[in-house]
Amino acid sequence: MGLFSDMRHILEWSRVDLTTPVSSPLSSSHLAQIAFSDLAGIPLNTVTRTEAMQVPAIAKGRALIAGLLARHPLRVYNTLDGAMLLEESPWLTATNTPQSPRQRNLWTYDDLIFGGLSCWATNRAGARAAVEEGTILDSYRIAPMYWNLDPDSLGVIVDGKTASAEEVILIEGPQEGLLDLAAETIQAAIDMTRAWANRVKTPIPLQVLTPTDITGDLDPDGEEARAMIAAWETRRQSGGTGYLPYGIKLETPGAASSDAELYIQGRNALRLDVANLLNLPAALLEGSMSTASLTYSTGVDKRNDLTDLSLGYWADPLEARLSQDDVVPAGRNVAHDLTDLATTTQPTRSPNQED
Repeated sequence: MGLFSDMRHILEWSRVDLTTPVSSPLSSSHLAQIAFSDLAGIPLNTVTRTEAMQVPAIAKGRALIAGLLARHPLRVYNTLDGAMLLEESPWLTATNTPQSPRQRNLWTYDDLIFGGLSCWATNRAGARAAVEEGTILDSYRIAPMYWNLDPDSLGVIVDGKTASAEEVILIEGPQEGLLDLAAETIQAAIDMTRAWANRVKTPIPLQVLTPTDITGDLDPDGEEARAMIAAWETRRQSGGTGYLPYGIKLETPGAASSDAELYIQGRNALRLDVANLLNLPAALLEGSMSTASLTYSTGVDKRNDLTDLSLGYWADPLEARLSQDDVVPAGRNVAHDLTDLATTTQPTRSPNQED
């Protein structure tokens, strides 16, 4: 039974814990960053999944990729004629674990987006089963905090114990996870949001109170200066009118520059960066578009671009791994049933799945 031998372990390993950082267990670049940081004494620029999901563009991109693909079930097809074989591999659309197939697929894509790797536990038929020995009967996605890779053998270690090849399916994504690939972009987005929030709190630019008496007779001492600054800061944050004592001049460094480039154009540029990192059409992340782009962009165009150019990029690695002979018999392949997504009018319900 292996990883299916204890329901308590299944409940623990298959749960979704949003507070735990997610990173690729096989990320050599991440290890190199840590080593370089230790040797050079440079602070390590790392981000967590929780921080990444605070970036609206990333949250929207994740919803488009993981949400849409999880909505459409995985099916088994005959490789020769493309016929759908609903009777084969029922575990793809039904499970006896607390984790539904939709949740399994959704959080698998979440793993691939943020960490670059995902891992499923499998329950296979024994020698006395009614089906061929080794046939997969059930499966669930193992949360990243409970598994990693042995750096020497590249075997999967679950909760400190090495799992056999028959117990797990290791799924490699199409690229490194965002937590490694886009750490600086994510940190910049967080910093930009923080700066924007601070500016909203204090919408008037930085102000400096400067003595105008060059003789120093009216130059306030430290305590007087702090009191004056505190009083002025209170008045400008409350939107009131302040009073400048004689001999004090008000300066506003940077007031002549516009914030539009940073807080509007900069945030739109961030959405473009995230779209490129996730291989998504930028228009779907709903940044500001020029009039010309809006004129020739339609809902059908966006939907076709998403289906043809983006979803396949993320779905292909999972479909290819599940199509290997240790998962389904030779002559079979696994793919998402995107029939409803390709229709002109989106149906009012998801394709049938038995959870």
